[in-house]
Amino acid sequence: METPRHVAIDGRTLASEQDAPTAFSTYVGASYFDTLALSPVQGRVLMATDSRPGQEGAVVNQRFADMFFADGDALNRRIRLTSPEPTPSSSPWLTGVVPTLPRYFGPGQQQLPDPAVYIPRQLDPAPQVASIIVRAEPGALAAVASSLREEVRALDPDLPLYNSARLEDAIALSRYPVRLVGTWFGVLAVIALVVAAVGLFALTAHGVAQRTQEIGGGRDDPSRSPSIPHRSGRGTARRIDIL
Repeated sequence: METPRHVAIDGRTLASEQDAPTAFSTYVGASYFDTLALSPVQGRVLMATDSRPGQEGAVVNQRFADMFFADGDALNRRIRLTSPEPTPSSSPWLTGVVPTLPRYFGPGQQQLPDPAVYIPRQLDPAPQVASIIVRAEPGALAAVASSLREEVRALDPDLPLYNSARLEDAIALSRYPVRLVGTWFGVLAVIALVVAAVGLFALTAHGVAQRTQEIGGGRDDPSRSPSIPHRSGRGTARRIDIL
């Protein structure tokens, strides 16, 4: 699980802790990077010795190195990670830099990656939930899940194993809320467009009907028609007095 934590670089001072930048820390096992095929860009990945007291090590992604070490020298530097209680602070040495994992919300929707710090899982002060990533052949999910359940049951019969899924399905599920919000906005936009079209049609129809009534009324009512002089034959009507 990723946890946002404030970052302080050894040898650099900040005006206050509120000014400290933020990075996401994740507790991982030693085989995490091999499973995801993440080869280090600089240095090395985590080893068993990186969890020993006084020798704590950590690996950062390329985004972290670019943000905090613009000179490119991130190895053997010490950082301090702090966060609100109850998570204690830690000060690991940086042993390596790995490529940055992208974050996708959907096709063509990529979020700017966050700076990340990977810490040995043995240093997790209060482990509660763990995610297991297994690299297997396509179509072997059922067999792998069954094998994992047997292994976990052998370690602790009361420890459940749930939410087994392919990595692609897990990623799609994680971005489902964002897609749902986008779908709702799309539906509301279509409804607004239909309402606007209906309103415009009604306004236009009302104007045409009113104009038609005005023209028809002018033809039926002589008082509203234009004044036309009356003529009889070709001459002009005159008054005749009979004596």
